[in-house]
Amino acid sequence: MSAPFAAGAGYYPGFQKFKITADPAFRRCLLAFVPLMAMLIPGVNIIPPGMRREIFFISIFLVYMFPAAIVIAGGLPVSGWLWYSAAAALFAAATIPIPLGFSYNFLFLIIPSLFCISKVNSANPRVFQALGYTTPAKPGAEIVFTALAAAVLISYVWIGQAFIRKLGVNVLPLNKYIWFAATSALYYGVLWGILYGVLTRRFMEFRYNIILPIALNIFIMFCYWIPSILSYDMKLEIAIGGSIMQSFSCHVALGMTYFYCRTTRPLLAAFVIHYLFIKTVSI
Repeated sequence: MSAPFAAGAGYYPGFQKFKITADPAFRRCLLAFVPLMAMLIPGVNIIPPGMRREIFFISIFLVYMFPAAIVIAGGLPVSGWLWYSAAAALFAAATIPIPLGFSYNFLFLIIPSLFCISKVNSANPRVFQALGYTTPAKPGAEIVFTALAAAVLISYVWIGQAFIRKLGVNVLPLNKYIWFAATSALYYGVLWGILYGVLTRRFMEFRYNIILPIALNIFIMFCYWIPSILSYDMKLEIAIGGSIMQSFSCHVALGMTYFYCRTTRPLLAAFVIHYLFIKTVSI
């Protein structure tokens, strides 16, 4: 992939345009999705939609995708991996019992899990910085772009799902919102860290036009979402069209947010807000 530079970018003595495909970080990011899809496609075909499927996703992300993101972002010493193992075990104990019918009181285990994650960050601060979560804060810009991105995502859901499909609003108990927020933060915190904190940042460091990583992220997330969407009882053309539009609206909003903020924090915040809205309109 050799793409045109953004407007205003130029050459200087001794500089040659860099092919992004030659970058090791680019290749590692893309290769991380190959085992994920190899597990995801058969998994969503075997496990029916619903809360039980969430156990499958939680397991995949704790056992494979989160560790893969850590390796891509720089890796950990042995002590860091021990802290991660503790964090993953506590998070699993906090979230997996809920789909099995156990008490939501297990959610309190998220607190010690977050403490262990802080120890992971202490073991190698570059990991979460590379994933875009501990970069220098720009509070004003981040709040504004979080609100804008969330508004775009929610508008798509409301127009395309709640309004057209005439789905009602179903306000959930607080404990369910906490569970959905925790699990969505796991999934998309990892995904946005890889796709934006590492992959999109590399595109921008090499001064490629922002359209290119946005287009790539649209394609990757379409491939990630479509197996789950196809498992629902809906027409094929609606499933594919909906997945394309969802991926497009999502990554145009998130891509421009990252372009201006240079951090993945507002991306994750906006998407979690959008995810909770999805659950509220009973999709």
